[in-house]
Amino acid sequence: METTKMTELATTQETSHELAITPQGAMAAKEIEGALIIARRFPRNADDIRARALESCKRPRFAAMVRYSYPRGGGQVEGPSVYLARELARQWGNIRYGVDVVHDDEEIRTIRAWAWDLETNTKRQSDATFKKLIYRKKGGWTHPDERDLRELTNKHGETTVRNCLLHILPPDMVEDCLEEALNTLRNDAAKDPAEARKKLVLAFRGIGITAEQVETYLGHKLAVVTPEEIANLRAIWKSITDGNSRWSEYVDTAAKKEEVSVSMDDLTAKQPEPQGDFALDPGPNEPTAAVARRDEYMSGIDGMDDPDTLDSMRKQVLADQTIDDAGRKTVIEAIAKRVRKIEGRKTG
Repeated sequence: METTKMTELATTQETSHELAITPQGAMAAKEIEGALIIARRFPRNADDIRARALESCKRPRFAAMVRYSYPRGGGQVEGPSVYLARELARQWGNIRYGVDVVHDDEEIRTIRAWAWDLETNTKRQSDATFKKLIYRKKGGWTHPDERDLRELTNKHGETTVRNCLLHILPPDMVEDCLEEALNTLRNDAAKDPAEARKKLVLAFRGIGITAEQVETYLGHKLAVVTPEEIANLRAIWKSITDGNSRWSEYVDTAAKKEEVSVSMDDLTAKQPEPQGDFALDPGPNEPTAAVARRDEYMSGIDGMDDPDTLDSMRKQVLADQTIDDAGRKTVIEAIAKRVRKIEGRKTG
């Protein structure tokens, strides 16, 4: 009888402990209550927030981080990165977000990311389940140690929490920030093309990718790289350093595009190639490699402000056998015109 009473008492005590509010739970509840009160007392100013967010995207180093880009299905998948989502959440204010582990065993882990707008009481959550495996060059797939598991969890957590935040943040503000960041990168590259190329080469060299490999991916020399291409390469570099993609994936995608291009050239080579003035305007149904090459050069001239870079392009055009005489003359004249404009601007 005494044993039974002790058992009942133990059971009662255990049940009471489960139902009781722990000190940690009480503190969390008070914290949330306080955050809700502050959110209602100090509501956000959307116009002011938008202006501050766009101002952030005018900083070149941050602008290089706001967009991810990775190859998929023969094309490029692009969108707002977790860095942009976190910065917009900071500017947006009165918002809480995080990641929790909801299931964990020896083989898999499930995490739950969430984002909560305290002003509108809008909440979004999303789960991600992944195997506890990492790939090593020597050994293939293997179970991670504690540090690798933490990095693996953070990688999945960042992607999932980004998606939650983007469901809450105004989509037009996100698009405006992406456009502003792209303009920042273009302008930054156009100010000093030589310095932009130097930084780009050093950045890729830091992850084991040579300038020659980058040129192979672009299909032309770095001397004629355009501001748009620099912005795209920065997004690729960021994606690789974040572990979201590998250089080999971009090379494979570029190789597939090259195969398609060669096949089209083989087909069009059977047709008589336009001569004389017609070579400058072949028409929509008669593309030529010479015209495509000419247009490629012409597209990069307006964004250059360095006479030395333009001179390097001029020498490359003179030695390029893929462009015809008429196209070569057009590009050389455009380069000379651009140099005169730059020199006149410096004189003035």
